[in-house]
Amino acid sequence: MSSRIKLFFKNIEYLAKYNLQDLARRAAWLENMPYEISDQLQKKKIQIPQMSDRFETLAIMIERKSSVCRYGDGECNLAQNISIPCQTASPQLATRLQVILKSNQKDILICLPDTFGSLNQYTAHVQTFWRSYLAKHRASFYQLINLNKPYYDTMVSRPYIDYADQSLTGHFYTQFKEIWNHRNVVIVEGKKTKMGVGNDLLKGAQSIKRILGPELNAFDRYDKLLEVAQQQPKDSLFLICLGPTATVLAYDLALAGFQAIDTGHLDIEYEWFLRKTTERIKIMGKYVLEAPEGTKVEDSSDAQYEQEIIATVNQ
Repeated sequence: MSSRIKLFFKNIEYLAKYNLQDLARRAAWLENMPYEISDQLQKKKIQIPQMSDRFETLAIMIERKSSVCRYGDGECNLAQNISIPCQTASPQLATRLQVILKSNQKDILICLPDTFGSLNQYTAHVQTFWRSYLAKHRASFYQLINLNKPYYDTMVSRPYIDYADQSLTGHFYTQFKEIWNHRNVVIVEGKKTKMGVGNDLLKGAQSIKRILGPELNAFDRYDKLLEVAQQQPKDSLFLICLGPTATVLAYDLALAGFQAIDTGHLDIEYEWFLRKTTERIKIMGKYVLEAPEGTKVEDSSDAQYEQEIIATVNQ
């Protein structure tokens, strides 16, 4: 055997030994990681916001008839004055979102994504997204929240598409519907949103009215939206599906004595659940920002929907 061949096999042997040792070290690190993290948590060197999960959050919403302000990645960006597809950032909006994050008003639940610790409950795609997002934004976002304040789960209105286990979704929606059962509902939504149209999500509501706002940059018309909403009877339950504007509007309406819930993607998630899809797909006749071609909404006539519209606030 030539010296070159002998050298080749020695190198292979060395690399194999080195790689196996490296793999063994990594396996040992992974095995011990939960204990190391637990120790750091107990020493408060690793900080995670105090969070109620989506089930606890929903139970509190039902029991207390709470108002709800939600922060997803979009609101987290805007609080740092970073624009998102449906809303251009502004110092005014950033300030409002920052103030609400640290507020402590009775029966107004401030919700954050339940993604600051374990991500095991989510699909692989969602886990990848949040690991990447938090690696970039965790430190700056921690400066905007109160780590000693209890927060609730933004995913309460996203109970389906992001979860690895979707078996409880139907029961979750059944519970959610209790919130507006026999209530006079006022929906504040984008002009193409059509929350509850074409499905039974709002079945049980005593009455439904709709205030339509812009599907993009709704915060630019915030003062008018608030003015129109405050003209409604005090027993109204507001369901707000208007992007990041919903976070601020729910808060201000709650301060004015209304129950107001930022419902986010609740209706679209319900549509996906009814179809048993595992992908974010377009829903005919509804505005779906997250789906391919989802913002191209076909014209459709629905007499009941048209009768429910009491005001339109244009861009």
